[in-house]
Amino acid sequence: MQINGLKGQHINDERCWIIKSHHPKQQPKVLSFKSDKVLCVVRNPLDVFVSYATLCNTLSHSAELDFRFDKEYPVWWDWWVKLNVDLMCKYFDILFKDCVENRLNPIHVVRFEDLCDEPINEITSMMKFSLGMDNLEGTNMERRINAIRDMGTKATETYRLKAHSKQRKFNTKKDMYTPEQHQYIKDKLAKWIWYFGYANHEGNERTGFFDYENPAPELVASFRGFRAQN
Repeated sequence: MQINGLKGQHINDERCWIIKSHHPKQQPKVLSFKSDKVLCVVRNPLDVFVSYATLCNTLSHSAELDFRFDKEYPVWWDWWVKLNVDLMCKYFDILFKDCVENRLNPIHVVRFEDLCDEPINEITSMMKFSLGMDNLEGTNMERRINAIRDMGTKATETYRLKAHSKQRKFNTKKDMYTPEQHQYIKDKLAKWIWYFGYANHEGNERTGFFDYENPAPELVASFRGFRAQN
């Protein structure tokens, strides 16, 4: 399926090694394909909900709005936040049921924040997973990764980035959420906030965007499990 003219999104045969998907979401008339592995990119939900709202209202990855949803449309914003929290819960529940519990596909998770801060390490990790290799030394993939490293920040600019995205600042939208909305996110997404390392915990100062008092032991264990895998 080709969306908004983005180059290559209609190709899903042997010409294309990696195909973008929004599984388990499925739109009418999308092209089906078989996959062998899954690369999943996650991001701090406080940034996701604002970014997705901007995309849906501008149909652009680079456009910025001259108003704030929470100030100009607070009723809509409250509906939007809670809707997307519920959808995000369903999304990860289905994804991990398919890939982890039912073992339909191996999955490798990478965080947006890590891609921004340590792109070469994260790309190398993704390619080792994709190729089923422990070491890329001497391979063409190593050469390609080194070429990306030599390009610097230009390597990631497929399209024009928003000004704040270029600054690589995270969690800048937290003041757009009311205390009640923030609590709703913390409660509903607790399992995934901890698992992906967005909870404030020892050893996680860089991306500890959510504070939890007396967290359940299973949440702490899930955080440690994800860190051990990544």
